[in-house]
Amino acid sequence: MRPFARAGDGRRTRMVQITVGLALLASAFGPRPGSAAALGAQSPIAGQLAGNPEDTSANVHLGLGAVDGIADCCSSLTTTNPPVGQVWDWNNGDPSSYPSIYKGQYFPVDRQPDSQYYPAAKPVSWFVSNHPDWLEFTCAAAHLSEAQAVAAGDVAYEFGDTSAIPLDTANEAVVQWLEETFWGPAAATGDYGHLDFDNFQMNNGGSWSGQRCGHYSTSGQWVAQYNGTENDPAYRQAEINLASAIESWLHASYPNVAFGANLSWSTDYVSDEETLLSHVDFWFDEQGFTMGNSGAPWQYLDSAWTAKAAAMAQFLSSGGTGWEDMNLEPDGIGTAARQWALANYLLFKNEHSWVYICPASNCYDAGTIQDYPEYAAAQVGIPTDSYYADQGVYRRDFSSGVVLVNPSSTTSYTVSLPTGSYQDLYGNPRQGSVVLPAASAIVLLDTTVTATATASATATITATPTATGTPNRDSYQDGYRYTNEAQASARQ
Repeated sequence: MRPFARAGDGRRTRMVQITVGLALLASAFGPRPGSAAALGAQSPIAGQLAGNPEDTSANVHLGLGAVDGIADCCSSLTTTNPPVGQVWDWNNGDPSSYPSIYKGQYFPVDRQPDSQYYPAAKPVSWFVSNHPDWLEFTCAAAHLSEAQAVAAGDVAYEFGDTSAIPLDTANEAVVQWLEETFWGPAAATGDYGHLDFDNFQMNNGGSWSGQRCGHYSTSGQWVAQYNGTENDPAYRQAEINLASAIESWLHASYPNVAFGANLSWSTDYVSDEETLLSHVDFWFDEQGFTMGNSGAPWQYLDSAWTAKAAAMAQFLSSGGTGWEDMNLEPDGIGTAARQWALANYLLFKNEHSWVYICPASNCYDAGTIQDYPEYAAAQVGIPTDSYYADQGVYRRDFSSGVVLVNPSSTTSYTVSLPTGSYQDLYGNPRQGSVVLPAASAIVLLDTTVTATATASATATITATPTATGTPNRDSYQDGYRYTNEAQASARQ
């Protein structure tokens, strides 16, 4: 996918100078007693996510993509309802002050980190002089000398960002240097439960990958590696190999620090993505099931939904894995969008899963946390089964509720409810059956099990989706999803 949000571009402002200094000391003297790294001197219990995260089995748990915009960071993370339990890219404030939050340190996976924040980072000229075979170039460089290619601007910078230098991570020496210079010192601080590697992807045809093509040998000869196009099998295999290398190194060197990866999901290369994910501990899923990071139509539907659903279920049931479900939405996020995001999250979540819903225009750098009332209202309890097909939709049962998702882009379904007394997240009674229009979802609470809070008195809708039948007066209407860009722009 083509990420346009800031979590995908590797250029977010981060305040890590002090952290890096501490990391360098930590690599020499070892982790602090009681820190995550010290606790991880022995491998974590088999089947559990490394880094001592919270148990997210019950209800909804929040996770953020960054905290750099949070003023006086970060006491506000503990006062949301529910409190924030996970942060990908902790880039503001003292991480050691919030040991209960499962947090990570950010790195661009196949590039040297920005020299502005990492003093050990080197300029391009240093690589040309000392390791001329480490730099990656576009195919335009194939008939030039390395000096000419650098002068011509043919270095394969991702997103056009010249501050993060692209390196040949298929070269074991490059990966070892990154481990020793950047990744290892961060893991050794004991402040981070996971290391966060951004921009794993399956496409090599645009600025998001830099359109990598090859590098030069130490004798100045061009070495072709990739084709620099969308469909680049060698590039996909290199991404998989890099994930495997990071997994092996991190698990052996820092067994209580999880391998976090932002894999930009593509429906074109599902098998390769599943292979890559088999090496990952913690998936920072920047598309979620909304796909907002890649633009309209703003949701996965039909076969795209079922393919990702199967991959997600496989990943989360494999043991020792976690998921950050990011849902980047169009501005003006209404109740329909919130229910779709929450229902999909609940449909797949395991004991280490977090969710966040935010506007795509300002998700990572916002000064305040999007603390929607639906988060606290969704008191569904713990799951009693895995997701399954039921009456044309997909369902998961919980100790205090039920979740229904209709990923069809065209078909509405009437779904009979289990015996009991139900209400939606807004306090509206739901008895007997509900109608799920195309591309819709609903979270229902069993009021016979426990008293529940509600998100608001009324859920406002702005349009009526097309259904295959005529809904009755009690039909479910406040959790549908819009099925095209025009409807999406009309949301409340």
